[in-house]
Amino acid sequence: MSSVIEYIRDTPMVVEKVEKAQIRCFEVPKTKYFARGELLYIGFMLNMRDDEVQNKINEMRLGRKTIEKVYACRLDADPWSSTRMILPSLLDNETDLTELEPIGNARLRVMLHFNGVKNVVCVTLHEYDEFRELVITKLKGIKGVVRYIIYF
Repeated sequence: MSSVIEYIRDTPMVVEKVEKAQIRCFEVPKTKYFARGELLYIGFMLNMRDDEVQNKINEMRLGRKTIEKVYACRLDADPWSSTRMILPSLLDNETDLTELEPIGNARLRVMLHFNGVKNVVCVTLHEYDEFRELVITKLKGIKGVVRYIIYF
């Protein structure tokens, strides 16, 4: 048995009904671990390929902090409950986006639309001197927030 920690996990897919549309979503682990679907969100905001994001996350095995998930929480549940947040899959849905005006130290803000439902997810990349912060906010359906710190 290997003692190597696998930070990237396959998580169950679920179908969420939002405004009469069905959106395929994946479950998001609360902290430390990443669902495969999260790599796409991180990659498109950082302008990186999936394999580059995966390599950055896997560097944590060596004790390096490169991309760290701070938390993923549902806003309709107790933070300590076992209920996981869900995010729409970027590959399994018809996806469109609108670029928003950056606010404050936000470098990039986009609003994602899925299967004809507008303004489902807002993704914001904040830039600081020593790190970047990526915040994914699910605004429709089961609401929630995922926050990452990216060291460069």
